[in-house]
Amino acid sequence: MWRFFLILLLNFSLLSAAAGQQDKDSQPQRPKVALVLSGGGVKGAAHVGLLKAVEEAGLPVDLVVGTSMGAIVGGLYAMGYSPEQLDSLFRSQDWRFILSDKAERSNLSIGEREKSGRYLLSVPFSRSGKSDIGGFLRGQNLKNLLTRLTVGYHDSISYDRLPIPFACVATNLSNGQEIVFRSGVPAMSIRASMSIPGVFTPVKYGGMTLVDGGLVNNFPVDVARALGADIVIGSMVQKAFNDTTQFSSVPNILEQVISISCRNKYEENIRLADLAMRMPVTDFSTMDFSTASIDTILKRGYETACQYRASLDSLRHLTMGTDSLVPAFNGQQRLILAGSSPALSIRRVFFDGMPRHEAVAVARACHLGEDDSLSFTQIEEALRLLRDKFLYADAGYSLTEIGNDYDLHFQTSEKSVSKVGIGARFDTEEMAAVLLGADFTFNTKTPSQIGFAGKLGEQYYVRLNYSVEPAFYRQFGVAYEFSNHDFNVNRQGQRAYNLCYRQHAAEIACSNLRIRNLGGELGVRTDYFDFDKPTSGDAELATLKSCFYFSAYIRLKYNSQDAGYYPTRGSNFQADLAYTTDDLSYLCRPHGFTTLSASWEGIVTLHKRWALLPRLAGRMVWGQDIPLPFRTAYGGNLSGRYLTQQIAFTGVSNPEFAQDVFLTAAANLRYNIAGRHFATALFNLAAETSKLEDIHRARHFYGIGLKYGYNSKFGPIEATFSYSDNTKKLLFHLGVGYYF
Repeated sequence: MWRFFLILLLNFSLLSAAAGQQDKDSQPQRPKVALVLSGGGVKGAAHVGLLKAVEEAGLPVDLVVGTSMGAIVGGLYAMGYSPEQLDSLFRSQDWRFILSDKAERSNLSIGEREKSGRYLLSVPFSRSGKSDIGGFLRGQNLKNLLTRLTVGYHDSISYDRLPIPFACVATNLSNGQEIVFRSGVPAMSIRASMSIPGVFTPVKYGGMTLVDGGLVNNFPVDVARALGADIVIGSMVQKAFNDTTQFSSVPNILEQVISISCRNKYEENIRLADLAMRMPVTDFSTMDFSTASIDTILKRGYETACQYRASLDSLRHLTMGTDSLVPAFNGQQRLILAGSSPALSIRRVFFDGMPRHEAVAVARACHLGEDDSLSFTQIEEALRLLRDKFLYADAGYSLTEIGNDYDLHFQTSEKSVSKVGIGARFDTEEMAAVLLGADFTFNTKTPSQIGFAGKLGEQYYVRLNYSVEPAFYRQFGVAYEFSNHDFNVNRQGQRAYNLCYRQHAAEIACSNLRIRNLGGELGVRTDYFDFDKPTSGDAELATLKSCFYFSAYIRLKYNSQDAGYYPTRGSNFQADLAYTTDDLSYLCRPHGFTTLSASWEGIVTLHKRWALLPRLAGRMVWGQDIPLPFRTAYGGNLSGRYLTQQIAFTGVSNPEFAQDVFLTAAANLRYNIAGRHFATALFNLAAETSKLEDIHRARHFYGIGLKYGYNSKFGPIEATFSYSDNTKKLLFHLGVGYYF
C-alpha cells in the first residue's frame, strides 16, 4: 500500500512541475538590455553619467560590454559599484601616481628617494640581457588599484556570474585578432583591454600578447548583439573621424591610430545601437587626468545623458511594458568601495614559486602575519619590495575567500638581474651632463648587490660599490669613487684662479635607512687628492699638495617632504660630523681637524597657491691650516656641484671659499601659477667668520632672485635671475632636468 501512495505522490509532483514550466514558457520574455562603453582614456569618465541616467530612468541592465576605459567603468559597475561610487573613485584618485610605476614616496627609504629623483628612465634586464619593458609603463600601480577594487573576484570565473553579466575586448598583438573576454580574472581582463601599445606593457595570457581592445573594436556594440542583446544603449567619447585633423600631441596621435584601425567597425557599431550617446568631451586629451578635467568630464557626461531622458523612458516602456520605474541593478547588493575598510582578515599567506628566504624577508619587513589583519598598504608594499629589491619583472596578489577570512597569495613573473638608469641635465653652469647607473643583484640568501654610477660632464666621476643587507635597509658596504674636478674659484664675484685635481676615495660604511623618513650612516673613508701644477701664483694654491686624508664620519638624514621637486608639505634635514687627519699615527692638531655641517628646509602653506620655504644651512671647521679641498665653499644654484661641502647661494655663480664658520638663512616665497608652473622669490642671507664666538662681528651679505619653474615629467625646467651684494652682478641661470 505504501508503494502505491509513493508512486502517486511522485506522479503528482512531476505533473505540477510540468504545469509550472508550461506557465513560465507561456509568459513573454522582456527584451535584453545592454550597455556598451567605448574606450577613450580619461574621457571615459563620462560613461558614469550614462550609468546615472539609466538608473534614474529605471531601465534594467542585463549586460555590460566595454573597451579600454569603458572596460574599467563597465567592469566595476557589473561587479556592483554604483555610479556614485564610480564618480567618487574618479575624483579621489591620484591619477599622476596611478598612471606611473613609482612607489609611494612615504614607503621609500631616504636613499631610494634620492635615486628616484636623479634618473629619467630606469630599465630592468633579465638574465638573457634583454629588457623586460614592453611599454613605457608597466602599469603596476594601475594593476594594484584594479586588484584592490575587485576583491571578491580574484579567482577565474565566468563573467555571467557577476551581478550583471560582463564582457570586454582586447587585441591579440601577434595577429590583430579581437579577443572577447567572457571569463577569467576580471582585473587581468580589464588590464589587457586598456594596454595602449607603447604606453603600457602588454598582458601575457594563454600564449597571447594582449593590448588595447580599441585597436580592433573601440565601441563593441556587435559583441553585445552577439551575446543576445535586444536593446543596446551606448556611450561614445571618441572623436568623429576627420581626415583633416591636425595632430599636435602624442595622445592625439594614439587616438587617431585607434580610430584608423577600427574606423569601419566603429561606424557600423553606431548604426547597430538603439541609442548611441556621443559625449561632448573631444576637446580633452586622452591622458589629461587633471582634477579640473575629470570634474568637467563627469559633469558633461551626466548632463548629456540627461538630455536623452525621453529616449530612455521610451526604452523602459518598450522593455518593461510599463511606465513604472524598476531597479536598474536587478536588486543585486551593491559593493562597498574597496579600500574604505582599513584591514582584511587574513588566514594564511602564500608566496607562490618564490625562494623561502625571499618570502621570509618580505613577510618580516611588511609584518605579514597569518591569522592577522592586514591593510592594502602592507600588501602593496610587499609587492614593491618584490619588484624593487628582488627585481621581479612583475608582482601581483590574489585574495581567496575562506568564510569570513581570506587566503593571501603573492605571484611573481620572471626575475631580472639588473636595473639600468639614465639621467640627463643641461644648465648654464656645467652645460650638458649625463648620468648612467646600474645595479646588479646576486641571487644569494642574504641580499647583496654591486652598484655602478658614472657622470659624463665637465665634472665627471665613476663610483663602484658593493653592499649586503642582512635585513632590509640595514646595509654594510664598501665603495670606491674616482672624480675629476676642474672649475674656477671666485672671490666676491671675480675670478681668482682655476682649481684642477683628481680625487680617489675609498669608503666602508654601515647604514640604517628603514626607519620612516629617517636614515643614519656611520663610516670611515680615505681620500687622495692629485693636484695639477698651479697656473696662478695665488697664495691659496701655494699650500696645495697631493696627499692622503683619512676620515671617520657620522651622518643623519630626515626627509618627510611629499615630493622630490616642488613639495607642498614636510621638511628635510641633514647633518654630518667628521674628523679628518693626514697622519693616522698622529691624530691631534695640526694634522687633524673636525667639520660639522647641517641644513634644514621646511614648507609653510600660506594659501592654496602660496607657500613660504624657510631654509637654514651652515658649516663649521675646527682645526689649523685646513686643506683647501676641505674648506667650506658657497655659491652656485646646486649644493655639492663642484665640492661636496659646497652650499648653494642666490646671486653667486662660481664657488667661493668661506671662513671657518659659514651660516646661511633663506626665506623663499613660492607661488603656484597654474598646474605645474611656479614662480619663486628668493631671499638669502649669509654670515661668515673665523670663530663661532665672533659671529656678532661676522661679515654679512645677501642674495635675492626671481625663479620660474616648470615641474615637467622629465625633471624641473628652471630659469633664475639673481643678484648678490657679494658679487654685485646680475646673474642668469637656466637648468633643465633632474639634479645630480
